[in-house]
Amino acid sequence: MKPSKLMAVAFVALLSQGHAESGKEGLMPAMQMTASAKGAHLSITWKNTGSTPLRVATHVFAGEKHFDWLTVTLTGRDGRARKLSFTDNRDESAPVVIDLVPGAITGETIDLDAWASRAANGARPLATGRYQATIVYDTTHETSVWAGHLEAAATVDVP
Repeated sequence: MKPSKLMAVAFVALLSQGHAESGKEGLMPAMQMTASAKGAHLSITWKNTGSTPLRVATHVFAGEKHFDWLTVTLTGRDGRARKLSFTDNRDESAPVVIDLVPGAITGETIDLDAWASRAANGARPLATGRYQATIVYDTTHETSVWAGHLEAAATVDVP
């Protein structure tokens, strides 16, 4: 595998309508998601940009990390897109929730090629090339953690 450069980071920070931890409808504190890629490894960070602590669902542990709330759409230079999800067969699982104080950051790294090669994503490895990735984090249906929708973009170079 040849070395690759760290690609540019893009992010979108949003205020979301959703359920606060008390269960009330209202404006949720701001959270920011950023993404960057090194080869086919996508790094995602979440930052609490608000003034109150947040509970953030980052992944589900099912003997390995599954990322139930994330999807990544990879668009090649030819315009063809491929959407990846990050869940697979599991018998037991537990959501992992991180408490983020204002200004705190947490992150995860996902091997996009490994996930693309799984049956859940068509069992096809990623072709060599450059992709524009759109990363979506969607917890809008959650009630016990920060609930909202965030998007970020990154350039992914698959060796």
